[in-house]
Amino acid sequence: MKISFVVPTGDVLNEARDKFLTSCMGGCWHETTGEAVRRFASSGFICSKCGMFFTTQNDYSMPEDFLKLYQWAKNDSGLDEFTNSFRPADFMNEKRGPHARKEFADGLYKILLARREVNHV
Repeated sequence: MKISFVVPTGDVLNEARDKFLTSCMGGCWHETTGEAVRRFASSGFICSKCGMFFTTQNDYSMPEDFLKLYQWAKNDSGLDEFTNSFRPADFMNEKRGPHARKEFADGLYKILLARREVNHV
């Protein structure tokens, strides 16, 4: 059995996209001004905006965070045409998964950004 891991790249473009998508979903893009704290067996930070303990930001290129994004998008009927253009099995596929998740997150980012611009005009 072959096991491979996808390591987050810390890509600035992905970070801007993920911050925007987190906001659209009603979540907090955590910020910190303090040093790391230890909770139970984890080391992390306390968000200076919402007060929650966090260890990482949302990274929609990773399967765990991506599934939250995908479910959120599937629940928005205005995104049906977009979400239905993807095969869910591709998102978790070892070879196609990283590309499919990026394509979905990037496309959703563009759609929601355009919606925001139309609504703010």
